[in-house]
Amino acid sequence: MKSLLSPWLRGFLILIGLAGPWTMTLCGVTNLVWYRLGENDPGAASGLAITNSTVDLAGGNPLTAFNSPRYSSAVFLGPPDGFRGSLAVSFNGTNQFFSNSVVLTGTGGFVLEAWVKPNTTTNSFANTIAYNGGFLNGYGFFGNTPNYAVKFSGKTNFTLGPAVAGTWAHLALARDGTTKLFFNGLPVATNNSSPVFPNGDFEVGHGVGDLLAGYFDGVIDEVRVFTFAPSQFDSRDLLINLKRVTTLPASGFTLNGNVNPAGLSTTAWFEFGSTTNYGNVTPAQSFPAGSGTTDFSQAVPGLIAGATYQFRAATSNLLGLAFGNNQSFTAPRLVLQRLTTFGGDGWLFPGENGSIYLGSSNNERGLAYGNGHLYLVSHASINGTAANIRILDPATGADLGGLDNTGISGGTFVVNNIAVSADGVIYVANLTTQSTTTPYKIYAWTNEAAVPTVVYSGDAGLPGSRVGDDLAIVGSGSSTWLVAGYNNVPSVAGDNGYAIINPLAGTATAVIFPTPPNAGDFRLGITFFDTNRVMGTAGSSLYRFTSFSGTTGTLIASPLIPDPAGASADRLLAFAVVGGLPLLAVQNTSDSHVSLYDVSNPAVPIWLASTENTAQLPLNSNGTGELTWGDITSNTAKLYAMSSNQGIQAFLVTVAASRPTLSLSRVAGTAVLSWPANAFGFALEAASNLALSSEWAPVFPSPAVVGTNYFVTNFITGDAMFYRLKQ
Repeated sequence: MKSLLSPWLRGFLILIGLAGPWTMTLCGVTNLVWYRLGENDPGAASGLAITNSTVDLAGGNPLTAFNSPRYSSAVFLGPPDGFRGSLAVSFNGTNQFFSNSVVLTGTGGFVLEAWVKPNTTTNSFANTIAYNGGFLNGYGFFGNTPNYAVKFSGKTNFTLGPAVAGTWAHLALARDGTTKLFFNGLPVATNNSSPVFPNGDFEVGHGVGDLLAGYFDGVIDEVRVFTFAPSQFDSRDLLINLKRVTTLPASGFTLNGNVNPAGLSTTAWFEFGSTTNYGNVTPAQSFPAGSGTTDFSQAVPGLIAGATYQFRAATSNLLGLAFGNNQSFTAPRLVLQRLTTFGGDGWLFPGENGSIYLGSSNNERGLAYGNGHLYLVSHASINGTAANIRILDPATGADLGGLDNTGISGGTFVVNNIAVSADGVIYVANLTTQSTTTPYKIYAWTNEAAVPTVVYSGDAGLPGSRVGDDLAIVGSGSSTWLVAGYNNVPSVAGDNGYAIINPLAGTATAVIFPTPPNAGDFRLGITFFDTNRVMGTAGSSLYRFTSFSGTTGTLIASPLIPDPAGASADRLLAFAVVGGLPLLAVQNTSDSHVSLYDVSNPAVPIWLASTENTAQLPLNSNGTGELTWGDITSNTAKLYAMSSNQGIQAFLVTVAASRPTLSLSRVAGTAVLSWPANAFGFALEAASNLALSSEWAPVFPSPAVVGTNYFVTNFITGDAMFYRLKQ
């Protein structure tokens, strides 16, 4: 069975895409009526009498006022990230109330809730707070007695909780298969009783036709009836429990939050910056009225590695603005995450979608990227040929067809590894276990429609050697070079090095080393660092960093691979520069996890991140496969990893920006200063004396954005002026 989540996560892993916003939504609610009792009433103000009606926020059932109840500012105070009001309505307990027709004739799948603050709690007869129905039917809340109650007319009463004069309480009745009662947001009772079908009026402050219940004496607010999907009632939707917006911890370069629209059309976004003044906002995301509690996220480009950022989630709808709590995070140097479009979850597992070219029989060992496509090499015997070079969609992994394999023959495996030059020429090599009797061959396709030509055939510069277990490339055109490591079986003098192949000249040169490196040290993983330096490994918890000139090889360093999960099976290598950061990708051929290292100093690799997208892996007993970098654009890149028998994984790599460089040019009596516009949270300051820290002050005017840079023109006064960017 294919896993949708990695069994273990390492490093700065984000489980969701960074390319844009994402959301995850739970079931929502539908507001039937919502009487805010002031906030949405035109001209409402504390102390004013209500002579007409109060607005239904849901739109369809305004309540008519009788005998002029008054607005009050004595409201309950919710948290900044929750629900809070500014107006309520005060009733005199004598003759004031609101009324309209019933809002719901059913008896299930709804919630009735209200806030209430009684002036007295000593009555012997209960007064109506809010009621849906008539004298002998329906349901509602009652108060002005020592305890609040829910009444099912003609059937029974239920106690909700104690009433305290002058103190707000939240009352809620939920019908979700059973009757559920809540007092101040907490469940207090559940039973199987159901009300008589409502017929009559919806009243606030009194129950018309009820000869026993009087007029409520006190303040009522936020009377609301909402429905929900069957068996989907969530007490977090009650106004007292409602978290309108929550700021969740950041992951990598992605800000995370949670929003509850409360049944209203809603927008949400993030504010962020180097201080709690923020100063930057992400694009607003929209959430329809029917959506429930929803996780949302937004990637933020241009963050500076090592810089600490403050952020909070924010939301807006008919209830007004609300802000989540502040969170902070330090931007990592790099984020490694699954490319979820590939295979549906970042992993194209063996045989997925019926693929006959990606299996678990040790046949797939070559993977490369170029020409906007991913290329897979398989020597499985399919349709009468074992020379299969498939073209894959790098976004999805879909098979788009194959390269022409006319004339490919010879070798232990006729095709095994692949590499693509910077100008798009595709090179595929065979595997030979004895290069004298069975030549090592490399084929080239100038484009995907071309017929292959043999660009090299020979002993790979080392007669009798096994060669073709790995392959790497650098350059383009007449400056294209290929490298292949020698295996240690059979044992041949010089098999502790590698072959440098010139495909245009059709030559191969054995690069010879003293010991170490040891025999076969370049046989399973190999990559160019630049045109005359090569990295290689055979899975001995280290890699060899070397240079070559002609036939002479020099071992520069043999650093241990600092893999937190253990490096004994770290074999496959691929080097690239992303966002100015030299990166070495390494794949473990046992559990298939991939790690990234900062190799600014190749002798001292620095671990940055590890992860894998697979589960229930077939064994890769040969330790073979291939890593390849895909598109590299500014500070992002795709990375593809194939450990034989374990499918193909796809990753998105995002590198944080470096700290911005401030540039200055002098024009007449002014200084023109500029720095990258994606450097969030930096302010330009100036001083005329470096000896006094108090001299530093903000530079005005504010910067203007021109192209990709901020620009400020500053008039120079005095003998010297110093400038800096301060975060």
